[in-house]
Amino acid sequence: MEKNRFYIIICIRIILITIACLGFVYILTQTSRPATTLFFGILIILQTGGLIHYVNRTNRELAKFLIYLKENDTTTAFSNKNIERTFRGLNQSFEHITQSLQKARIDREQKHLYLQTIVEHIGTGLISFNQSGNIELINNAAKSLLKIGQIGHINSLDKIKAGFADILFNLKVNEQKLVTVNISNEILQLSLRSTLLKIEGNLQHIVAFYNIKNELDERELDSWQKLIRVLRHEIMNSITPITTLTTAIKRCFKNGSKVKPFNEINEETIKDALSSTEVIEERSKGLIEFVEKYKNLTSLPPLRLENMKLLDLFAPIQILFKDELDSRKIQLIIYVTPEDLEVAADRKLLEQVIINLLKNAIQSIDKKGIISIRSYKEQEKNIIQVRDNGPGISKEELENIFIPFYTTREGGSGIGLNISQQIIRKHGGTIHAFSEPNRETFFTISLPGIL
Repeated sequence: MEKNRFYIIICIRIILITIACLGFVYILTQTSRPATTLFFGILIILQTGGLIHYVNRTNRELAKFLIYLKENDTTTAFSNKNIERTFRGLNQSFEHITQSLQKARIDREQKHLYLQTIVEHIGTGLISFNQSGNIELINNAAKSLLKIGQIGHINSLDKIKAGFADILFNLKVNEQKLVTVNISNEILQLSLRSTLLKIEGNLQHIVAFYNIKNELDERELDSWQKLIRVLRHEIMNSITPITTLTTAIKRCFKNGSKVKPFNEINEETIKDALSSTEVIEERSKGLIEFVEKYKNLTSLPPLRLENMKLLDLFAPIQILFKDELDSRKIQLIIYVTPEDLEVAADRKLLEQVIINLLKNAIQSIDKKGIISIRSYKEQEKNIIQVRDNGPGISKEELENIFIPFYTTREGGSGIGLNISQQIIRKHGGTIHAFSEPNRETFFTISLPGIL
């Protein structure tokens, strides 16, 4: 019955309007009563207006509700007293929606406050700016690191370092860049990384940066300490026998502080002295060779970049090692995806790196192993991966393999991997190693795209 009440009232009102219209027509055509005719005319108008007002009452509430939503006003409460009982369920729905929106708005504001608090208290500097360079956000870590206050445009950062604003603006997505700045006579090594967000059709640059000078200093010191240990080991291996043999030669020709008479020096003594001098000569040549290796290690030729297909680079290397691979029964597999994948590099230097990695992989495998050279594209980088199923490298050795002169192989120079690392870095790329002993070892090279 409640559901039909609205429709019954509508029908009654329409019937009353119809009766009033009939009365109006009858009085107008059959009698001459102006006052009565006017009465029926006003009655028709009032009843019609009442019907329209009655029908539009719910529409007005809905319109008012939508206006409040448009104005983000969720504080308005809806009353039931002027709403027909048939539609009070709709009014209750309005109230539920309003309450849900109020709760969502409160939650959103709390989350915004929470994220804002995190942004302001993290140790990494953050700067957000739009395409025009107007700064939307700069957190406390950024202000403290750069020793600045609130700024409105990234061009203000040029006061810290000329062109700093252009560096930030031109950073590519996920590109990492190292920038050295001098702030208040303090040298900072800033590591920058950028990302882009599109908000309401507008691009927002978000740059995160932090000072890694202390970390770099610690790593540099650690690298020097490791290098010095290796150098000391190599030098001591040569100096110790030279010193010992020099003492032995002196004993051949001296008694204490006096030179032995000629008649006390026999052929056997001379032979012993000559043998010692030969060993000294051999170790001295070894030291000279060691110094030459260090010279080669620290002086790489300038790059001659060209676009080349990786398949064309790998093919001659495969031919170069064919006999050795066949004799050891080692299978070499080459994958390049896509087949026309190109890289911008110095052909000779990159070839030297691949040859060195391939040679190390072959020497690590006794017989019947598998080596794969796999190349593919990952985002904007070209990846080259050299993998073998040899005995692997221990965790301790893995931390030191790129240190100059460090080697675990008898007869190895210990400079191949370090030179390879320098070559790849000179190309603007990275190289890292992973090994799971007795299962697999692989070296991954990441290089920029073509010119």
